[in-house]
Amino acid sequence: MIYAYIFINILYTMFSMKFYKAKINPISLYSIVWTAIVVLYELKLIYYYELTATTWMVLIFFQLAYNLGCIFGKKRYCSKNNISSEQIISSVNTKNERDLRITILILSVLTSISVISNLSIAIKTYGFKLLASTNQLYSARLAGDIEAGIPYLGALVYPALIYSGVYFTNFGFNKIILLPILLSVLGELKSGGRFGFVFGAFLLLIPLIFKRGRMKNKIIMKPKAKNKISQNVKIILSASIIIIVFFIVTKNRSTWITYNPYMSPLMIKLVEVSPSIYKNYSYFASPLGVLNEFLKNPTFNFGGHTFLTIYNFLNKLGADIPVNQYQTFYYVPVSCNVGTYIRELVEDFTIPLAFVVTFATGFIFSYNYSLFRKKESYVNLIWASTFAFVIFFSFYMWQLRSSSMWITLVAGTISGYILDRNSRMRLKKLKSNLW
Repeated sequence: MIYAYIFINILYTMFSMKFYKAKINPISLYSIVWTAIVVLYELKLIYYYELTATTWMVLIFFQLAYNLGCIFGKKRYCSKNNISSEQIISSVNTKNERDLRITILILSVLTSISVISNLSIAIKTYGFKLLASTNQLYSARLAGDIEAGIPYLGALVYPALIYSGVYFTNFGFNKIILLPILLSVLGELKSGGRFGFVFGAFLLLIPLIFKRGRMKNKIIMKPKAKNKISQNVKIILSASIIIIVFFIVTKNRSTWITYNPYMSPLMIKLVEVSPSIYKNYSYFASPLGVLNEFLKNPTFNFGGHTFLTIYNFLNKLGADIPVNQYQTFYYVPVSCNVGTYIRELVEDFTIPLAFVVTFATGFIFSYNYSLFRKKESYVNLIWASTFAFVIFFSFYMWQLRSSSMWITLVAGTISGYILDRNSRMRLKKLKSNLW
């Protein structure tokens, strides 16, 4: 079955490249990620249980629903005859550049309020060597044994990172880009987790990927070749700050790993080289095993994942809605509690409605991605970038269960609308002056 699955995804990817006229697009992104995950699982470097026929069918039909949503999303965009061909973000204007810098700065300053609060709590408990205490910090967070800092403001770093990525693409490297990068690293140290590092690096780089191949159509000053290489090195090194800390945390979180009977002989040899290999492999492959076990006996909790942020907010206002912040563990045969976006949508809505949500996800992503490539508005960039992350990490969990995603969308939409409005007004004024 694995060969049939790979073949289907090769066809999807080839179709998507012609359909979107881009290698990385909403359909190919899903195909690449899920093919890689299924292949990793089937390698059986850990002796995972065999995927059932039900699981294979669910994988195939959920992807079909998503791809249909993507096709309709792009068709919907194409049917809009009133879309301006002007590229808002790429308009060369010193005031546009200033507005973007100010937006990044404001979002970063607001983020720093939460980061300073969280760091002071962590340092008070564990001292200044937080990287060496990631296991303790992670365990304390899961157990609720560490004091909570100022909530929600920390998530504002994510739209700041998206804007930093597009700032670099249009205006080159600026030290202001380093501010949200450093804040994303510092903000995650208290939790001992890794999600924020991955999320941050992804959102910083995805605008560059989306805008590739469009530069020749822009009225923009191109840097000299030597300077362009220097600029690219700077942004790669900047993103590497997040990636390096991610690997340090992963290495620290892997120090406890010992041999177990579920490791294949090859995995045992790899663990001898580096215990983090086991941690990373199980991180990527185990969620599919959880989905496999969940589908054997599905549970139901309406909106428990999708509406978790809303339920938590209502509970703070006095409601008494039962919520599960952390998910049920399954043995696959190793222990894991995350089971891909499919597991959570099925548990939230049952399979028929989960298909509808998956279709809508593809529609929203494809529509904003296609519209962004046409007129490059900040609002479309925010939505396309966020949903790109939702799809890229759909193998792990339904990312919209996280309040960070919703804050990114809301804060990004508001700030993006202001940036778009200012750019349109200047563009309109420029045209009137020319006439």
